Amino acid sequence: MTMRKTEKQNGSPHRDEALTPTRVRLLMIGGLDTDIGLLNSGGKLCVYKDILSNFCRDTEEKEERLRQAARRGNAALCIILLHALKDEFAGIGAIGLARRALWLAEAAKNGELADMRDRMDALLKDKGLLIERIHAALTQSVPSGEARVSGPAYLRVELSRIVRGHAHPGSENALRNR
Repeated sequence: MTMRKTEKQNGSPHRDEALTPTRVRLLMIGGLDTDIGLLNSGGKLCVYKDILSNFCRDTEEKEERLRQAARRGNAALCIILLHALKDEFAGIGAIGLARRALWLAEAAKNGELADMRDRMDALLKDKGLLIERIHAALTQSVPSGEARVSGPAYLRVELSRIVRGHAHPGSENALRNR
């Protein structure tokens, strides 16, 4: 039985789709598990892209609300906001960040609000970096003729561009960060 048949039987339709340039750019973002994100999106890249776009919007207001709750010592609101953030991270496939948000929520629940501010700031900084990478991957234009290329062929093209120094913006940085 081939891997492709096994994947079809397991109900992972997104694995059988050809890799689009956007999907390859998303795959190259460290800390973002696109398989999980696609699974949470019903296996549809267009839905996943919409979810990622929504994740990137309105973050400043949410972050400021979390920071204010921590400054005021409002542990209950911090717990709620951190759990919401954890769910957002998990939904897009940023599992490492989701775990950190959950850890911070548990710290707030245990009364360690004052001790966790530095870690919360670091988490929000990492969220900002992730948003920048997602935004770059989603907004980058696709050269004509590359709208849909199957997996290994597209990866070869991308790798050859990186070697030649003509990679899409962010591609080589993403590889260096892995």
